Amino acid sequence: MVAVFPTIFYGQIFEISSTQNFLTTSLLLILSAVTIPLFGKIADRFPPKKLILAGSASAVLLSIPLYLSIVNSNFTWTIIFQCLLIFSLNSQFALLPGILSDLFPTKVRFTCLGFSFNLCDSIIGGLTPIIALCCAGATHNPGSFLIILFLAGLFSLYLFSGKKADAFFPK
Repeated sequence: MVAVFPTIFYGQIFEISSTQNFLTTSLLLILSAVTIPLFGKIADRFPPKKLILAGSASAVLLSIPLYLSIVNSNFTWTIIFQCLLIFSLNSQFALLPGILSDLFPTKVRFTCLGFSFNLCDSIIGGLTPIIALCCAGATHNPGSFLIILFLAGLFSLYLFSGKKADAFFPK
């Protein structure tokens, strides 16, 4: 979402060519694909809960300057903040499969994980672009979806910072 959605509007906001827009999108998607295995390796050395919390906190903090750089039509800072935001989000995406698989007993893990993950991913993943487009259309601001990212990040920080969240993370 962060890698693709804003680039839809880059031609309008920054007045760049479709070639530059394509290269920007490709750079962001390559960065995303490269960093996920890196964070998987980092998770072998550090507690997953700390990495999830750090990723959520940095996503919350980075969404504000990214929003401001889009609103102020600053292409350079937008790309810098977008790269940093992808980096922080991928710290969470890389850990998710391992954390989710530890939630289920081995006997039913494949069925439960496959069903629950794919159901949630299809609903949330399917509705996210629609919600982002509605926000952009209603506010006439392509960066408005970052407000939702900011609020979702604050909510996840609240949920995972308490003692009850320890049940979701492997020891």
